Amino acid sequence: MSEIKPGCSVSRAEEGEVRQHAYFTKTRVGAAAVSLAMIAHGLYLFGRYDTKWALVGMAVGLAVLAAVFVSAGYLFEVPHWLRCDEVPFVLSFCLSVVIFVLLFVPGAVPDEFYHFNSTYKYSDILTGREVSDTSISMREDDIRFTESVLSNRVSRDSYKAVAQNFSLFAENVSYSNKAVDSSYSMTANVPQQRVPAALGIVFAKILGLGSVPLFYIGRLFNAAYSCMLIILAVRITPVGKNIFKSIALLPMTLHLVGSYSYDGPSMGFAFLLSALIFKAIFDEKTLETKDLITITLIAVLLAPCKTIYVLIAFAALIIPCARFANKKTEAVFKTGIIVAAVGVVLLLRMSSLLMAAGASTGGDGLSYRGDEVGYSYTIHDFITRPIMAIMLFLRSFDYFGGEWIMKTLGGSLGWFQEEISAPMYLNYAYLVLLFLSCVAVRKCEKEIAVHLRLVFGAISVFVILAAIMSMATSWTFNTDYYIYGVQGRYFLPVLPLLLLSIRPKNLVYTVDSADMLTVTSTFLTMFYVCRIFVIGMSI
Repeated sequence: MSEIKPGCSVSRAEEGEVRQHAYFTKTRVGAAAVSLAMIAHGLYLFGRYDTKWALVGMAVGLAVLAAVFVSAGYLFEVPHWLRCDEVPFVLSFCLSVVIFVLLFVPGAVPDEFYHFNSTYKYSDILTGREVSDTSISMREDDIRFTESVLSNRVSRDSYKAVAQNFSLFAENVSYSNKAVDSSYSMTANVPQQRVPAALGIVFAKILGLGSVPLFYIGRLFNAAYSCMLIILAVRITPVGKNIFKSIALLPMTLHLVGSYSYDGPSMGFAFLLSALIFKAIFDEKTLETKDLITITLIAVLLAPCKTIYVLIAFAALIIPCARFANKKTEAVFKTGIIVAAVGVVLLLRMSSLLMAAGASTGGDGLSYRGDEVGYSYTIHDFITRPIMAIMLFLRSFDYFGGEWIMKTLGGSLGWFQEEISAPMYLNYAYLVLLFLSCVAVRKCEKEIAVHLRLVFGAISVFVILAAIMSMATSWTFNTDYYIYGVQGRYFLPVLPLLLLSIRPKNLVYTVDSADMLTVTSTFLTMFYVCRIFVIGMSI
């Protein structure tokens, strides 16, 4: 197959055929290698755990790998709206998310009991049912489902419970009020985080589907919504495409996206806002009014999802003056986006901010951590006792730092279930992949100036510190020696900024590395999925 030469006129079909041939030539050796590795891993698990499910897991892993390798090649000509180099990523990402939707039993994702109940409440709102802060109106079948099927462990018994309670159509669709231990207020669960999954539940209710199908349809709707936002961010960003893709393919990202967690949509909005700001910074075209409105709108949608991510909007302040039609437009936009993003946070999160600051006068001031009761640190404590605050943070970094990194990658999935946690070599492999994704592709990406790196790095650090501080003021008592409750998943939305800030300046790829990174990430994911499934079926 001849190459496309500069100056030659070729049709889309001919160009697609040439690229298809180059793709298969480039990836066939890697495909054979990872397939053999997956087979060897499956046979090892079969011998180690003595269960036929190891072979099932191996077969699923091979099927996904085959779909990514083969289908990506044959789709070069079909989706003209999708850039050719993004097809393998989109396939890998979407298939991996579906695997994660099915792999983890209902409830086996951090806080999914809460997330499912909150989403169900939204489905009641959408269908006009009466709602309250102390109960949720549920079908009788769904109440029984929450009591007998929801589990915080991946195990043979939890899979068995799902199978035994599966029914295509519901038997008892009469509604009763289910008491809840949280108000699930609208301000704590904003519509942009809940409505898509709630629509899935509404759809299942209209069809009269059983509780198990209803649960998984809601998960799929939330997953599709989050995937759409993340894929859109990958398409838009002019820099760091490989970074966005590698983060999206991390186990923790897939875990959150493939669940009811509002962290999936929050991450999608954070990625999309970062991508739009990168485009505004690095593209040479003058920003139109619709571009400015879009950036501001996404910032406003992201801000109340999690207060700390409002800091990403501040990256808009470094968009070059040359990108605006005039100085007045620049001033209005940069002032407007910060005022709008911070304003919506103050409007919806004022009570929680006052509580963290120690200025709230409501209640007794006590914090609750399971069965423990005490007084949490406040921002006032950190301001008035800076040495204590610095030492507290440093001790926590020293003691928990490695765990935070591991949980950012996804080394501990489910409800931090130790049996299915990833071996350390897998975590190291993902760290290497993230570093490789930082390296720029020659002639494909613009160099990032030092001042931009500093701003991206500063925003990332501030968000990470804010995430840790939020746990210090909500999940840590002022008598504790360390800060508790910090989860690595809180750092995922700012990883694109952080990784761009540390991108090696003099290290570049001479060829496009996207396919290599996607293939490797897919293999590691299927490797991990197979392991989780086999161990889950063995305990």
